[in-house]
Amino acid sequence: MEAEWKAVSGRGKIVSWVVFHRKYFDDFPPPYNATTVRLEEGPLIVTNLTGPEPEGSWIGRSVALEYVDHDGRKQHAARIVD
Repeated sequence: MEAEWKAVSGRGKIVSWVVFHRKYFDDFPPPYNATTVRLEEGPLIVTNLTGPEPEGSWIGRSVALEYVDHDGRKQHAARIVD
């Protein structure tokens, strides 16, 4: 299978999410969220949700990816845009 790098819009919809209440990584003290986003171009990406947490279900909410500083490095995150 051949693959190629392609730019994506960074826009998509949440297809799954979970809030972890147990510490798995030193960089992320609980509680923190892991959110799966299906980008408009098709691929899935696992990221964190930034900004205010939505009430009710997050499934189907529109998001845009952004880059945030985390311990001196850049990390992608999703922000609700609808």
